[in-house]
Amino acid sequence: MRLTRLLALNEIMKSEKKIIGALLKKAGIAIDGGNSYDIQIHNEDLYRRVLQQGSLGLGESYMEGWWDCESLEIGRASCRERV
Repeated sequence: MRLTRLLALNEIMKSEKKIIGALLKKAGIAIDGGNSYDIQIHNEDLYRRVLQQGSLGLGESYMEGWWDCESLEIGRASCRERV
């Protein structure tokens, strides 16, 4: 029973990452990519938090060190243009 639950949670987490990854891709931003505007993920719980809390969750998770980006301003401009 516990193994089944862990496997189900793992599948949910993969789906959340795919959803966020697809949205970022539309903006030309990659997860853990090599460009200065790509985001680097430090906590995999980020995906669920952003889906649940939107921009507030994104901002708070940044402040808590869950993710970072070398060039936030370029990434933000890219998102505005493409998404």
